[in-house]
Amino acid sequence: MSVFVGIDPGLGLTSVTVLGRSRVPPSEFEVYNIQGKKLRGPERLDYLLEQMRITLFPTAATLVAVEGYSFGSQNAREAMGEWGGLLRWLLWKDGYRFIVVPPTTLKKFTTGKGNAKKDMMILEVFKKWGYSAQSNDDADSYALAQLAKAFHAGGGTKQFKKLASKLEVAHRVGAA
Repeated sequence: MSVFVGIDPGLGLTSVTVLGRSRVPPSEFEVYNIQGKKLRGPERLDYLLEQMRITLFPTAATLVAVEGYSFGSQNAREAMGEWGGLLRWLLWKDGYRFIVVPPTTLKKFTTGKGNAKKDMMILEVFKKWGYSAQSNDDADSYALAQLAKAFHAGGGTKQFKKLASKLEVAHRVGAA
């Protein structure tokens, strides 16, 4: 059974969607929210890493899609860089195949527009896949899991192949 994971990393909230985990029917999914709590610095990063490991450990993911950095953001860029780097390291260290998806590519895949607003993402996730996301973060992680699934399947369309060319593909040597 193929399992696809989407991760929308954030310091305050990291949303993780798992599509097709073996303990549920393949058409089902699970959404997890990892709260950054009120911790700061290395303590917050340690907590986020541990919670991510707990969330991913039972998942034999076929492919993980992580939302890349939003380079236009002004707030907490350095801290987000630390979390993003550690998250990628964790995925690599634990042997997961993963892709890094720029925010504009995720929006284009989901809505058809690379500059779509957050509310449009929630609406399009519902229209496209029938998932009524509770937050922007959950909509993004769900769309990322769907993108991982499409990427794994080859995507099919010319437009998707063009989008896929913008993804950073990473995997540990010997990973599936």
